[in-house]
Amino acid sequence: MKSRIISFLEEHARIRPLEKARVLPGSPAIPEGSTIGIVGGGLAGPAFARRVLSLASKMGISIRVELLTTPSCNYCAGLITDLSMKTMNDLYDLSVSDYVIKETITEVVYMNRHGILQMPLSAPLTSVLRTNRFKQKGFDDSWLDSIFKGLSTLSSFNAHRDVRVTEIKRSERGSGFHISYEKAAHVYSLPADFIVLATGLGSIQQPLIQGFISNFGYKPPEMIDACVTEIDTSAATRYDFTGKILVMDGIVENCLVAFVPKGKGWV
Repeated sequence: MKSRIISFLEEHARIRPLEKARVLPGSPAIPEGSTIGIVGGGLAGPAFARRVLSLASKMGISIRVELLTTPSCNYCAGLITDLSMKTMNDLYDLSVSDYVIKETITEVVYMNRHGILQMPLSAPLTSVLRTNRFKQKGFDDSWLDSIFKGLSTLSSFNAHRDVRVTEIKRSERGSGFHISYEKAAHVYSLPADFIVLATGLGSIQQPLIQGFISNFGYKPPEMIDACVTEIDTSAATRYDFTGKILVMDGIVENCLVAFVPKGKGWV
């Protein structure tokens, strides 16, 4: 049985959804007619685009948002917390589409050499596929397609999909930036007044991010070695993952393995 202390902490000390930001009086931080270049189309990039377009609409200014993204394999477990779901609804006025949701997780099963511990979750987790690469609608693509949903704005938004950004450098005129990218064997350059880098931790060792670190002083966080893959379970003769995550600690030496169900077709 859950102790009173744990119940109290879950109720009063848990992180809560962000409140909708107020538009403060004065000149906007992003001037009229500005171009914002966003590199990265996972969760953070489209979330920023949605937020800045919404604020521009409230302030009555017109901006241009250009987002560049490269669909990649699912370097993420594809889990959305209850807090994230509420934040998406409260802050961005968006919800996760039903056709993207693969499974609702209500339990974590922890296993090591000493035994098994079953832990029910006080708030559910939602599992999704991140991209459309498995011929099923992924969360990232659905999120990107919803940028303008419900917004009334004079601003413009353009998503450059299937591109590879190769360099970010300052403009020769002293202000602003140039984003160089490749698509279908052609090279392009995109000018921008502001840059938002939202490529994810998996790209830190790539030349683009290493160059950004060298040129702009960015300091990435400490990381640990990890690997994520998707397993097709559609032909499995037995499937016991429904509604629960299995965490195996030390069963494979010096390794922790977690199995996240995504419907009966994927883990």
